Amino acid sequence: MNKETQRKWAEFALNAVNEDFPDPQNTDNWKVCEELLGCALECKESIVLYHIDTDIAAYLLNQTALYLQIKKSSYALALNLYLISLDINKKMFKEQHPNYANSLSNIAELHRVQGQYQDALSLYKKILDIRKNTVGKQHLDYAQSLNNLSVTYENIGKYKQALSLCQEALNIKRAILGEYHPDYATNLNNLAHLYYTQDDLDNALKLHQETLDIRKQIFGTEHPSYAQSLNNLSGVYEVLGYYEKSIPLLQKALSINKRILGEHHPEYSKNLHNLAYAYQAQGKYAEALSLFNKALTTSEKIFGKFHLDYATATRHIALLYKSQGQYDKAKHLIYQALNIYERILGKILHPDYAACYDYLASIYRIQDNYEKALFFSEKSLEINQKVFGELHSHYAQSLYGLADLYRHQGHYQQALPLLEKSLNITEQTVGKLHHRYATSLNSIAHIYQALGKTEDAFSLFQAVLQIREQVSGKQHPSYAQSLHNIAKLYREKGEYEKALHFYKQALIVKESIFGENHIDCANTLNSIALLYDDLGHYQKALPLYQKSLSIFVNILGEEHSYTKKIQNNYEVCLKEYHEKIANEQGNAEKMG
Repeated sequence: MNKETQRKWAEFALNAVNEDFPDPQNTDNWKVCEELLGCALECKESIVLYHIDTDIAAYLLNQTALYLQIKKSSYALALNLYLISLDINKKMFKEQHPNYANSLSNIAELHRVQGQYQDALSLYKKILDIRKNTVGKQHLDYAQSLNNLSVTYENIGKYKQALSLCQEALNIKRAILGEYHPDYATNLNNLAHLYYTQDDLDNALKLHQETLDIRKQIFGTEHPSYAQSLNNLSGVYEVLGYYEKSIPLLQKALSINKRILGEHHPEYSKNLHNLAYAYQAQGKYAEALSLFNKALTTSEKIFGKFHLDYATATRHIALLYKSQGQYDKAKHLIYQALNIYERILGKILHPDYAACYDYLASIYRIQDNYEKALFFSEKSLEINQKVFGELHSHYAQSLYGLADLYRHQGHYQQALPLLEKSLNITEQTVGKLHHRYATSLNSIAHIYQALGKTEDAFSLFQAVLQIREQVSGKQHPSYAQSLHNIAKLYREKGEYEKALHFYKQALIVKESIFGENHIDCANTLNSIALLYDDLGHYQKALPLYQKSLSIFVNILGEEHSYTKKIQNNYEVCLKEYHEKIANEQGNAEKMG
């Protein structure tokens, strides 16, 4: 058989496979796509070998690549097929043609989902220009380019540009498609998420619910798009502190994606990560760590270690270690995440950098390295101010971090106005019934306490306790810490029985969450020991000091200021105990 005949047979096979190969964007077609995948890849070899530069060849390559991308996460192979398809379309139609723009768009999206945002941004701008010149601005392809460009701007933290483009795309799609169409729902979902990033939670909640309803009518409840809307809606509920609504939605989304996409897919990994984050917010650290590690492993298998999803999972595991007092582990993971972000994002201002800097600042503060803590805290504040502006929760959180650093250094006059500003922003963005609001209020109460304004501090600590009980429940670290804070005030007021009651409640909650050998438990043990010390019950105080000191030495080391403080408390108590024994013996001898 000569080469020309071979080429004809190859084209015949290509046409047959193309006719049978279904749309991979419909999950119902994936079984058939998988059955034809081997044949499609053989056709790819024939296309290259025999230079079959036809629109059918380009289309089959594109559809095969799309399946490899969205179902199997085989990005390298998908890119290879997309590039061959692009080359065919360029030969057939030149660059100013819709087919060429479509091929280029697929490559851009592949770059975007892998975190290669600058490459994606450059291609999407080129595509938008081609489509404006070929199909005009009132066309679905042009609207799709606007949407794609919007999503990429959002990925790099340029939210104002993203919002404008997304709204323009949505208007075009509504006019052409109506509101009950998958493309319209996708665009609506993107707009809802942009409102979420801008702290417009009312609009985000409304649009995510609307998207969920549309997708339910279009796809039913067993579809990745429906699962995505469940996941996104849960995120808004979580920020609002409604965990009883958030977690069931995440669990349902995870179950859907596990059945449909399998456990080695980006959407499944994202669900794992979000559910882990929700558990962490509730203080369910064992469940959170298990899911974070599973998400990290899944991300590594899909993308490798140098990807934003992997970096974000790493960062959140670091936060988990920080909350458990494992500061060196936490720092190591944060620097690892920063290294990945820098390789992907470069020098652009991005919220992911700010989040890492916030974590580092808080850890360095705990470790008494105030110089580094101040450096990272100010960097975080600068990024969030430039990216989000001053009326945003991220900026408020950075203000709080800087204020808390000043508070721990005793610089109360510097800390208080920052905390009040943070509190005001938080109230405007998420309201008073929220853990962020409670956190800022709690720090202000600490300052009042340090300044001797005991009654003002007591009133605020009680308000914080009530908020935390409503938002997080009684089995949560923040609730336990509020119990501890109120106990400390009772002790300072000399109301020892009340103080002991609240301290013991706090310790029970902390030990049930963290186990006995956690720094938060050690802190409360030290406080109970101080109370017994005040009462002269040295034999009760000493073993508590010893246990607390042992935990602090293991976690922070012997040279840390907190460790030295507890060591001093123990030594003073021991001295007083010996003096008491000596006095008792002396008195006994006199009486004898």
